[in-house]
Amino acid sequence: MSRREVLEYLALMEGPASHPLSEAIVKGALNEGVSIPKHIELKDHTLLPGEGITAVVNGKTVHVGNKKLFQRIG
Repeated sequence: MSRREVLEYLALMEGPASHPLSEAIVKGALNEGVSIPKHIELKDHTLLPGEGITAVVNGKTVHVGNKKLFQRIG
């Protein structure tokens, strides 16, 4: 996966969130010329307080978060 693709997924996942870190990630992606993709389906977007975000992206479960989240989900 290229850097651009990673930033697209991050912007897609973080876009609906209101956390200041989410806003900074989206702004950083936009500053690099990356836009939030319209062709990727995002479902079941769930904020996990103190851990991150989970969602289904194009039929696959995707997690964005901190060490605590990844320790919990294994």
